[in-house]
Parts: sequence; structure tokens; C-alpha cells
Amino acid sequence: MDYLAETITKVLKSKGLRVTPQRFAIYANLLSRSDHPTVEQMLEDLNQDFPISSQATVYSSLQVLKDVGLVQEVLLEEGVSRYHAQMD
Repeated sequence: MDYLAETITKVLKSKGLRVTPQRFAIYANLLSRSDHPTVEQMLEDLNQDFPISSQATVYSSLQVLKDVGLVQEVLLEEGVSRYHAQMD
């Protein structure tokens, strides 16, 4: 396992989360980005590399990651939620 993967795994576990492939992929995707993507943008990226994600899975995983403070939802325009990763 490379350093980034180990770090992501440790961070998720430190927050009391199970390391599911979806949570891992979503958090890794957000950490690698310099923009604030929408769910649809993340879903498109994730399904290119990891075609098991649905919109519902992305939303539920983001909610879990938000609940433990690893992801922040940002409203840059009215009615459009965008997200970015928080790293402790």
C-alpha cells in the first residue's frame, strides 16, 4: 500500500469509520482535486476508475464523511452543493 492509501486508511479508521471501497475512493478523489466538485462530477470521475458507484452511494458516503468532519460541503452558487476534503 502506498503512503497516500495508508494515510487515507488511517484517517478513516481514526474517525471510527469502516474503510469501504466507496468511502476510500470518494475521500481520495476529493484529496486529489484542486476544485470543489459536485456529486455528479465526482460520480463521473469515480466511475471511470471504479465503476461501482451510484449517485446514492456517493451522497451517503459524503454524508458519513461530513458527519465526522473529513468533508465539507460548500455552496458556491445557489442550489448547487460542492465538496472538499478536510485533512486533520
